[in-house]
Amino acid sequence: MSDLFQTRKKVEDGAKWRGEINVSIDGETDTLCVRQLPDSEFWEVMSLIDTDELNELQESLPDEQMEEYQELKEKEGLTDGEQNRLETLQAELENSDVDMFDVISTETFEGIRKAAKYGVEPDDEDKRDALAQFTDEIRDQYGAATHEEAAKYINNTMIHSMIDQATSFTSFTIGIKCLTETIGDTGNLDD
Repeated sequence: MSDLFQTRKKVEDGAKWRGEINVSIDGETDTLCVRQLPDSEFWEVMSLIDTDELNELQESLPDEQMEEYQELKEKEGLTDGEQNRLETLQAELENSDVDMFDVISTETFEGIRKAAKYGVEPDDEDKRDALAQFTDEIRDQYGAATHEEAAKYINNTMIHSMIDQATSFTSFTIGIKCLTETIGDTGNLDD
């Protein structure tokens, strides 16, 4: 007997899955809602990314500092001491001898930024806020003011421009985290 219905449910659950990533900006940790990239978006992104470049970049960073940095960036509710340590590690990694421009091509960088644009999305609270603040604009652009149209509005007017205007390689960090969520097991055809 075929497992069609079971497989379909798993795929739909994976598409509905939403998670959170933490991003450190100006010494503060912000939380963003993310989704996994569906196969078509993932293919588009990965067609731009040279995985050898990413491996080379990762290998050139100090292992112990990277591990501690990643653990702290993923942790929710950092203590003051942990937040200070995260900021110190970020500064040390940014000032390390690794020159990202020597390792990462423009095409790979753009692929990762595209992953950020696809992966970050508004949560329900963001949609409610947009509907409360931008009802007329949403209705003018999309013909109605529902949560679905609010999501389109936020993606097109806020998230994409946020990624385009990001500094200190924040868009790169967000894109890497979105790719990690897409490749990871969470929400991905779990049994």
